Amino acid sequence: MPRTSARTPCPRNDDKENALLTMSYHIYKTEGFIVGSVPVGEANRLISVYTEELGLVRGMAQGVRNLRSKLKHSLQDLFYTKISFVRGKDIWRIVNAERLPLVGDEILTGEKKVFIAKVALLLRRFVKGEGRDETLFNDLRAGLNFLKENILSESEMKKFELIFVLRFLGHLGYGPYESHFTDILSFTEWSSDLLNLADGKENDISSIINRAMTASHL
Repeated sequence: MPRTSARTPCPRNDDKENALLTMSYHIYKTEGFIVGSVPVGEANRLISVYTEELGLVRGMAQGVRNLRSKLKHSLQDLFYTKISFVRGKDIWRIVNAERLPLVGDEILTGEKKVFIAKVALLLRRFVKGEGRDETLFNDLRAGLNFLKENILSESEMKKFELIFVLRFLGHLGYGPYESHFTDILSFTEWSSDLLNLADGKENDISSIINRAMTASHL
């Protein structure tokens, strides 16, 4: 995982505490998908990020709710972000963030936004704690990129969602194990033609997803 020794920045305004943290701690830099957050105190926010290098991390963003915070525009729910953490005594702290274009404003509307919110919920529900899962993260990133680059009809959007969720659950060990789903679970690159893999299987896929949700007890 990328790890760099921090340099001493010039603290100012709401960044003073972050600057003090980076003086003596290693900075862990990674990309991640912000899956949720909760306010803490008057100006802070505890942010849940599914990251490439660290897995699911909850980090405190100090002063991020202040109007002049540099971080607030990069740490909104559902954003895909390049993010820097330091490990504090009891909790990760977020010291820098830069929004990346993978999840841009153009897909945070309509059905696509609804789907991305569902993905965030799945990650919060099924991914427990820290730990890198390269296969899962890469498939998540590839799926979001496909969503960004393609205009999908209503029926195509439904097929995409079913395939995406089925693969997500498969990565985490929730099946399916039937041989006729092998083509859906094994492809390595998203394309419009692959949506046809769900043709005639929509009800079966929905049933498998529902069973997995029940079996997880989460």
